[in-house]
Amino acid sequence: MKLTLLSDDSIRLEPIPGPMTIEALSADQSYSPFHMVAGGLAYCTFSVMYAWAEYAKLDADDLTIDVAWTFADDPHRVDHYDVRFNWPSLPEKRLQAAKRVAELCTIHATFQHPPTIEIDRELATWRWVRGYVEDVAHAIGLAATDDRAAGRTYNVADPVAFSEEAWVRRIAAVHGWAGELVYVTKEHAWDLRQHYVVDSARIREELGYAESVDADEALRRTIEWERSHPPDVVEPAG
Repeated sequence: MKLTLLSDDSIRLEPIPGPMTIEALSADQSYSPFHMVAGGLAYCTFSVMYAWAEYAKLDADDLTIDVAWTFADDPHRVDHYDVRFNWPSLPEKRLQAAKRVAELCTIHATFQHPPTIEIDRELATWRWVRGYVEDVAHAIGLAATDDRAAGRTYNVADPVAFSEEAWVRRIAAVHGWAGELVYVTKEHAWDLRQHYVVDSARIREELGYAESVDADEALRRTIEWERSHPPDVVEPAG
């Protein structure tokens, strides 16, 4: 198999004998995570079509898969994949069947039907204050260097304490995840009758504190850091 990087937003997969190779039309072209995802989609599509071709006794040696994608902003993400196949030897009467087979690719189905996240009904409404680490560090710096803070106690937190459901939806929006939240009832060890909310008005009014990082940017940086620093052990929730 050969995967060719046609551009920053398109690839082509061809059934060349031998191990998988990745090539580029230009020496300046680099293999990006977007090419990797598109390559997986192309390979998955090719696999189901090739298996069908063998069953239908069709020659698929000239089958190629092209995948192109477009980007969107807020947040920056891939918002559309365009998958096309070129199969010169395919009989015209089999074309519609081949299109239906192409959609049997598991990755294609995953994009069409995103995974779900389960959230406990009671936990979904629970509110807990948070603060981005750089903003909290900024607040600590203000309190440590401003004489007006002597002998004073300050709460530091985002101005709004979102519910757990709201946090999941905000993270999903920044991440570009378009799946579905499913509400369930679970047993857990927490007493959720009391929200954990504090008022940070004092440090804002007395020391002029304000968040220094945009909320969506803070989430984006947090997601990026978590991905690059996965825990050695994941403890079960609850």
